[in-house]
Amino acid sequence: MAPVDRDDVERELGDRLATRDFVAARLLDCESRAAFGWIRLEAAAVPGGRCDAALLEWEGLWGLFRSWDARLKEIAALRDGKGRLGRGAAEDASFMLDGTVHDPGPGNELQHADVLAALEHRHAAVAALLDEIDAAFAEAAGTDPLAARLDALEASEQRLLARWAETRERISDPRVPKPGTVSGSLRERLGRIPALGETGWTETTEVRRRLAHAVEAAEHRAEAALEACNEPLHRRNRLRSEAQAYVARAERLGRDTEPKVRDAWQRARAILWTAPCSLAEAREAVDELAATVNGDRA
Repeated sequence: MAPVDRDDVERELGDRLATRDFVAARLLDCESRAAFGWIRLEAAAVPGGRCDAALLEWEGLWGLFRSWDARLKEIAALRDGKGRLGRGAAEDASFMLDGTVHDPGPGNELQHADVLAALEHRHAAVAALLDEIDAAFAEAAGTDPLAARLDALEASEQRLLARWAETRERISDPRVPKPGTVSGSLRERLGRIPALGETGWTETTEVRRRLAHAVEAAEHRAEAALEACNEPLHRRNRLRSEAQAYVARAERLGRDTEPKVRDAWQRARAILWTAPCSLAEAREAVDELAATVNGDRA
């Protein structure tokens, strides 16, 4: 077997020790975050919950790190008093660097690259929950976005009911069912979700997501119902514009003073500008006005 290059082994050992120090700093930085304190509190309050699982993941991460650190310290101890690896020590160090590290959690033996991947995976899982907790507190500095959306939904539903009542008042046959309202029941659901800082609040992510979807669906239904309520009024307004256009045409043709044109216009105006308006009768009256102006009626 060819002799090892002591400088290469030194560089590899130095790189791994530097990586170890960097990883240790990241772990300690995570533990120093205020959100980590919430993970510990919630793990104790809600056994088996997300924070409990994250804390177990974190403990497994530290277990693997300590095993890796112990192996690196064992290799670094092969250096002489000047901090260098002798020829024999370099060969031993190279063999140990190519060896495995015991992962005490699952009991696996991991290569160096696999150790880093496992540490990164476990760190990312916990860091994501820390970021979520930090975001929740940042969000809490203002109004709960779900509460704000429910306020807007309630206002939309009130406007919708007012428009529905207006449509029923102004149109005799709107064929628009009374819209339902759900903002009150959705607000009750929000009220049952633990508030920020209450026991179990970190377990509410999925509940809040489902509630947000329900609010979004209610928003879409309210928009569609408002369009349905508006449509009969829009049809009436279009008929008004159409009737006025025929009157303007009659004026251009010099026929606006003819009795039949005046009678047709007065009938259309009486229907279209009187509440409640029958759209079917209005359509018939406008068609009659058009035929009269265009000379289709004798």
